[in-house]
Amino acid sequence: MPKKQSYMNKENVLSEGLLDKIIRSIIPKSIQKTVTKKAVTNMKKENQKLETEISDIQSKIQKLEQRKKASSERLHKAIEKQYGVKIKQKTTQQAIKDFYGE
Repeated sequence: MPKKQSYMNKENVLSEGLLDKIIRSIIPKSIQKTVTKKAVTNMKKENQKLETEISDIQSKIQKLEQRKKASSERLHKAIEKQYGVKIKQKTTQQAIKDFYGE
């Protein structure tokens, strides 16, 4: 039978209720400040990494949207060339939205 995994690591234990109060009363203020400064810098680094990931994903989305637009224009030109019928861009976008439910 597998053991249950504990989600209490040292960062969580130090930041939880009763233990937090006990430890804060025992540990000097200067050490508390250095620990909180480290935690703040770690959080800032993590936030910065996440922000860069978000910006990378947003740039990929923009590139994909540009590719979608270009391929849609090529499709319209090919249909017009082959069948001699001009299709409005708005109607095909509406058809795609209706089909996919976006």
